[in-house]
Amino acid sequence: TNGVGQPALDVQDASVVLSSDAVERLPVALTAIDAAHWTGTVQLPTPGSWDVVVRLRIGEFREETLTGTMTVS
Repeated sequence: TNGVGQPALDVQDASVVLSSDAVERLPVALTAIDAAHWTGTVQLPTPGSWDVVVRLRIGEFREETLTGTMTVS
């Protein structure tokens, strides 16, 4: 969302960082599916349980960070 709680329309870039020193920042290819809704894909290098940090660059000066855990079999 933007600063007033509306959907962010200007996501410029997305990346994923995993909890591993062996894996560098992974770019995410984003596709707009409609106004303020995005989908993206990233290829994870190996199966496992990962702590994940997703970074979204919104406009020129703002970044949002989402964190969570993901299990890949």
